[in-house]
Amino acid sequence: MERDAVLSRLRTALRDTLSGQGRQVVAVGAAATGKTALLSALAAESRDAGATLLLATGSRREAGLPYGVIRQLLAGGAEEPALASAARFLDGTIALGTVALGTVALGTIDGSPDRADPSLVDRVCAEVLRAARANPLVIAVDDVDQADLASVHCLVELGRRITDKPILLFLAASPGADAAYAALIDAPRRLLLPLELLSADGVAMLLAQHTDGLLDAALATAHHAVSGGNPLLVKALVEDTRNSRDGRPGSVVIGDAFTEALLDCLYRGTPATLRVARALAVLGDASRPTTLGWLADVDAAAARSALDLLTASGLLREGRFRHPAAREAVLRHLIAEEGPEQHRRAAELLHREGADPAEVARQLVAAGTPPESWAVPVLRRAARQAVADGELHRALDLLELAHTGATEAADRTTLKVMLSSVEWQLDPSLAARHLAALVAVAPEVGFEAKAGVTTAQQLLWHGRVDEAMEVLRHARFTADDPRTTRLLSRARNLLAYAYPAVGRRLRRLLGDACGSPPQATPDGGAAELLFAAVDGVSGRHRQLEQLLERRHDQLNPVDLTAALIALICDDRADRAARWAARLVGGRGAALPPTWQAILAALHGEAARREGDLRVAAAESERALTLVGRDGWGVAIGGPVATRVLTLVSTGRLDEAAQLVNQPVPPATFQTPFGLHFLHARGRYYAATQRPEAALVDFHTCGELMRAWEVDLPALVPWRTEAARVYLALGRATEAARLAEEQMRMVGDRRSRSRGLTLLVAAAVSPLPERLPLLREAVDILEAAGDRLALVRALNDEAAAHQAVGNTIQGRMSTRRARQVAEQGGFPGSGRRTHDDGGGAALRVDAEQVAALSEAERRVATLAAQGLTNREIADQLSVTISTVEQHLTRVYRKLRVRRRADLPYRLGAASSGPS
Repeated sequence: MERDAVLSRLRTALRDTLSGQGRQVVAVGAAATGKTALLSALAAESRDAGATLLLATGSRREAGLPYGVIRQLLAGGAEEPALASAARFLDGTIALGTVALGTVALGTIDGSPDRADPSLVDRVCAEVLRAARANPLVIAVDDVDQADLASVHCLVELGRRITDKPILLFLAASPGADAAYAALIDAPRRLLLPLELLSADGVAMLLAQHTDGLLDAALATAHHAVSGGNPLLVKALVEDTRNSRDGRPGSVVIGDAFTEALLDCLYRGTPATLRVARALAVLGDASRPTTLGWLADVDAAAARSALDLLTASGLLREGRFRHPAAREAVLRHLIAEEGPEQHRRAAELLHREGADPAEVARQLVAAGTPPESWAVPVLRRAARQAVADGELHRALDLLELAHTGATEAADRTTLKVMLSSVEWQLDPSLAARHLAALVAVAPEVGFEAKAGVTTAQQLLWHGRVDEAMEVLRHARFTADDPRTTRLLSRARNLLAYAYPAVGRRLRRLLGDACGSPPQATPDGGAAELLFAAVDGVSGRHRQLEQLLERRHDQLNPVDLTAALIALICDDRADRAARWAARLVGGRGAALPPTWQAILAALHGEAARREGDLRVAAAESERALTLVGRDGWGVAIGGPVATRVLTLVSTGRLDEAAQLVNQPVPPATFQTPFGLHFLHARGRYYAATQRPEAALVDFHTCGELMRAWEVDLPALVPWRTEAARVYLALGRATEAARLAEEQMRMVGDRRSRSRGLTLLVAAAVSPLPERLPLLREAVDILEAAGDRLALVRALNDEAAAHQAVGNTIQGRMSTRRARQVAEQGGFPGSGRRTHDDGGGAALRVDAEQVAALSEAERRVATLAAQGLTNREIADQLSVTISTVEQHLTRVYRKLRVRRRADLPYRLGAASSGPS
């Protein structure tokens, strides 16, 4: 392929020889580029033309035997008297030990002479010229650059004498031959035939010739990229394709044939080239000629020459192996048992050169042996870089290797902290295995600031508060170190939200270490703004969004999640949902599993507060899938709460029951995650007709939040939740008190919390005051983006309009509620919300419920729970007739027509969507 021009010139030289003109032709090409094939073609045409053909091949193994190549040539002309005479003379001379440049014994020469005996050379050349008088001679030597020097001197001399003799001297050599061969290869008047690698078109022609259409011509470019146009490698790829299972793959098949051909190319090269190839395989991309030379035990010039040869053979491109399979083949077959030591040496060389720690670490890992002391800090730095690059599993490999070589207790502890930190990002339950050992060594070793805070945070994640305090007490904090001050300040601000139950103790401990109280600066980061939100400072959402807008692609996961939580605590769930969706669809996908899970949990909760139940369900489920229940630690309350609230809102109470009945770590209830869990469980209890249990959970939330001084309606609206239960029980006074308290807390700011509070305030207000409150609630909830609460507000507004006789306005509110519900995919979106023949109003009328007697309320509540009249009579120890009389009065006072309307009129279903 692509050798027509070369063959044509070679045929011309042969014709000239046959006509009596001597020619010297030198074909130069890298290993496996077609030199031998060209020689074979010349041999065939020479025989056909009747010329005498003398063939020989140089070999490094025989390069120390003087006249080895000349003797091969003469042996091929044994039938020619002159050539036979030259052979006998040469053999006799060697046997007699008369070669001037060496000591002769039994036909072998001790030493490698650099020149030949002139008289012997003259005699050999004379006999060759005499033979050419009888018949044209074609003398062809393959791999002449590997021939013995005595033969080279003979060939040089012969080349000078053939000008007017019918002799064609054909020599095949590789580029970059030693200077000793220059006189032969670069001889005057010689015809040079350079053999280049095949182009992509040449590869396509070769594929077509050898595969009979098995390989599509479109794959020629891919085969060229792997083989570099080396014909031997291309044919090997064809063989691998034939041996593959399907026989017609859609891509390049690299198998055993390619490996064997690659090794063959390398073995055909010089020893230095082979050593450099090995060194290159070990070093990979970190392959400067100087470094390669050190590892291959050659000088830099020889290393550069070897790289040129390997490139000319098509094995390399831009100083690298063309395909990873090529490098793997060299490592597997040419390094063998020397591999660990080669990689260890490479690591030491790279470190001495000041190479990137990642490159040094790659060699240390490949060596697979415990590293020396100098390598431990290198591995640690490389692990930090791997974490920054998101390569956590590689970081674990580096840290574990460093740990095997660390001898100092402090180094081993630091490495274990780093191991635990990396494993936490992959699976917190796996990282927990290190914590007991770290706590045990804390008093003896004493952590540096970052290691101490990191370990304490992991202990707190798993609810091990006392051990976290112990670690922090023994940590070494430097008060005048700006980095330590920033680290501790950030940790305190995060703990203000994450662990308010013990936050004062922890923050006091950290504050003593860096000498300043926690604070929210106007231009602070995410942690400071989260502290501000938890501290009751509202209206920071603009700063948070500006921070996210400017730096969302730079913030670490801790600050990203802090910013989202701060938005939620600032009553901006709509903004939090939008940012969470943006992050989940963008940068979040590249985060480690634990951070992806946390981000999904926050996205789900923000979406739930927007009434987007589809996203809330999907994201909370994804969060619990990415990290198993055991891995969530005290934070399990977050995604479980979102999932339960979503299930309750969609009426899937059996599924919700499975979640609320699974235990959570006790320390969960020292964190906001416990508040969310209590809130969700309370809603579940209310939806399953257990109002007293619901009230216990809601009031527990309140007690904890007041004790922690984080009583924020935006965090958990326990007052409005409890008020709705009180309304269902007909205890309007308690409901009104809670609504009034929360109204004072939310103030006039048009927040989602105010909208939810207005709904309860409307329910406990006299009918004339109800509509203005509901109108404001509708406006606020629509602006806040909470579609679920908006449906409830519109239903309440419709009922209020109906109660005062505004039928048209009531129907308009009902229609809007249906539209919003259908858009959000809420269940029961077609339910009528006012008494227009389709059923009783769905919202509670506090005045009507208050008009019920205690006995009537008990009967109505049991009937709403689905009990029959007989079951109610048995439970209350009254007659069935008494139950019927009470129900008759209940229907009249509540203005309902049937038993099925009682749950809605009593508000028993108020914990779910209307």
